[in-house]
Amino acid sequence: MPTSLRTITGTTGGSRKAFPDDSDLGRILFERINEGAFHAPIRKLPSAVHLYSWGDSGDWLYLIQSGWVKSVTWSWGGKPCLLAINGPTDLLGVSSLITRQRSETAMTKTQAEIRVIAGDQFQQIMADALLRDAWHRYLTGWIADQQEALTHFVTLDSKQRLATTLLRLARKHGVRTGPALSITCRITHDELGQMVGTTRSRVGYFLRCFEDDQLVERRSQAIVVHEDRLLQYLLAAS
Repeated sequence: MPTSLRTITGTTGGSRKAFPDDSDLGRILFERINEGAFHAPIRKLPSAVHLYSWGDSGDWLYLIQSGWVKSVTWSWGGKPCLLAINGPTDLLGVSSLITRQRSETAMTKTQAEIRVIAGDQFQQIMADALLRDAWHRYLTGWIADQQEALTHFVTLDSKQRLATTLLRLARKHGVRTGPALSITCRITHDELGQMVGTTRSRVGYFLRCFEDDQLVERRSQAIVVHEDRLLQYLLAAS
C-alpha cells in the first residue's frame, strides 16, 4: 500500500484524521481577540473578493470568522489549481510570514467575515504559551499536508485523488451524522477538477461511480461522504 494511503486510512495505527486541523489555533486566536489581547479588525466581504493576490508583498494573516475562502494558483500556461477551500477558524497567509510574498491568491467563495491580523503582532502572539504551542502544532501539520498533497499527485490516479480530496474536505469541514460527513459548502465540479488535476467531465463521471457504489451521496448542494466506505475503497484500490 502506498505510504500516503496508509496515512489517510490510519493503517499505521494512528488517528484516521491525517490532515492538519487548525481549529485549536483558530479557536484560541478568537478567544484572545475577544479578550482584547491584540487587535484584529473585522472585514465583511461579499463573494469573489480578493484578500490578496499571487506575488503581492505583505505579511498579514487572515482568520475566517464566517463564510468560505478559496486559495488558487496558476500554472505557467495559465491553468488554475485550487489549493484549498477554507472555512470558519481557518488561518490564511501563513507562508508569507517566511517569504514576505504571497504564493497564491485568496478570494472569498461566499460572503465572509474575516479577522485581519497584522504581521507585526506575530511576536506578541508567540509570547502567549498556549498560542505558541497551537501555532507549532498547526505549522507542523500544515507542512505535512503540503508534502502529502504532492505525494498524492505522484502516486495516485485521478479517481483516487478525488476520493482523498473528498475525504479531506469532509474531515475538515464536514458535519457528522453517524458514519456520514456532509460537506455543506457548495463545491462545483470545476473546483473539484482544479483540486484533483482533471476535467470537470471526469469529476462528474467519478462522482457517479462513487454514488453507484454508495461511497458518496449528493443531497441538494451538499456532498455526503460515507467515511468508512470511502476508506475501504481506497484500501481496495491500493
